[in-house]
Amino acid sequence: MRQLSLMITLLSLAFVCSAADKIQWFQSHSNQPITLNAYLFMTSKCSYCKQADAFLENFAKTHAWLKVHRYVIDKQDVAMYRFHDFLQTQVDKEDFAIPSIFFCQARWKGFNGMESVYQLSNILRYCHQQLEKDNMLTAQTKQTIAQHIAASWWERNLHDQSSLGRALIKLSFLDTFSLPSMLAVLFLLVCFSLSMQRTMAWSYYLIFCGAIFIPYYLQQTFPGIFYTFFTNLRVFSFIWGVIVSLSIVSLMLKSRLYHPIISTVVLFITLLILQSYAQTATPNFGMIFSQWLLTHQYTMRQVALFNVFYQGLHLLFLTIIWLFMVKISRILSRRYQLMLKQFARLYLLIIGLTFMMYPHYLTHVSFFYFILFLSIIGQRFTGKCLSMGDNAFDTT
Repeated sequence: MRQLSLMITLLSLAFVCSAADKIQWFQSHSNQPITLNAYLFMTSKCSYCKQADAFLENFAKTHAWLKVHRYVIDKQDVAMYRFHDFLQTQVDKEDFAIPSIFFCQARWKGFNGMESVYQLSNILRYCHQQLEKDNMLTAQTKQTIAQHIAASWWERNLHDQSSLGRALIKLSFLDTFSLPSMLAVLFLLVCFSLSMQRTMAWSYYLIFCGAIFIPYYLQQTFPGIFYTFFTNLRVFSFIWGVIVSLSIVSLMLKSRLYHPIISTVVLFITLLILQSYAQTATPNFGMIFSQWLLTHQYTMRQVALFNVFYQGLHLLFLTIIWLFMVKISRILSRRYQLMLKQFARLYLLIIGLTFMMYPHYLTHVSFFYFILFLSIIGQRFTGKCLSMGDNAFDTT
């Protein structure tokens, strides 16, 4: 009988076209709350699996909208094949680590006592709230859940968890080399390339600090406000992308249209949008720090205060890079001023086009390197065209 069931399972797997479409992540009922399905993969001898199973059982008792499906790999023949199906919905399709909990097309891997209880409870509630609101699993919901799960994984594996100071310094330093920081530093180089004046350099530094602090702090301390703003950002980013793209094209045609104040505002809003999208990339060290604070039972007032300290330290590390960039830009401008301006304009043009087409590309590190490569290569082939507007964005 077991051999027959195994054969039927293997035959059914041969006809699977899409694992994600086959899996029922939730069930909607008329005049009733949406039922959220959670799928637990475990073994009968794994102590962490038993903890995860106990948590889900207790959570389901107090939250009737959660339905738990259990697959015990060493007891059920079909369990491993179902595990394979679920892994096809994830980035890492070969990671069979247990316990694994799948819900809302996301995966929670491992279990670490009360820390996992607190974090996983919040994510499950968030997923259900979004399903009730949208009656579907939106791309934004899936991305937000994936980011929170990634932050939780980093936080659970963070060493020196008992020391607030060490966590603060370590994470803010690592954040200096994250995707949002790399995009901001490259943007700062673009600003310097447009104008090498000392007064404008300080203006760009204020842009740099403000455009980094606002989305970072909102996401860390007021995630509800941040994601409400982020959800409604797509239309504005398209409009702003058109404005930036047309502005850069006008610069190429030697149209001297911009007052220094106008150019500063344009660059600030551009970097603000850029940072808002980059904040949804993983890993997000600011979110990891916030979860670290919440896991260690700090109050919301304390979390808000320590997040200010975190951002201050993060900006301090970035300021060191900023001072280094000022030196490098001035040295390079003596020989490569035109080339740097061409690079800056192409970079802004690509950013504007990305805002228009699909700004979510900005959450990928590979796209950052693609922009960098395209701007460097592109300036070598557009020198003649761009040199026509050599002084068009000169804010002197």
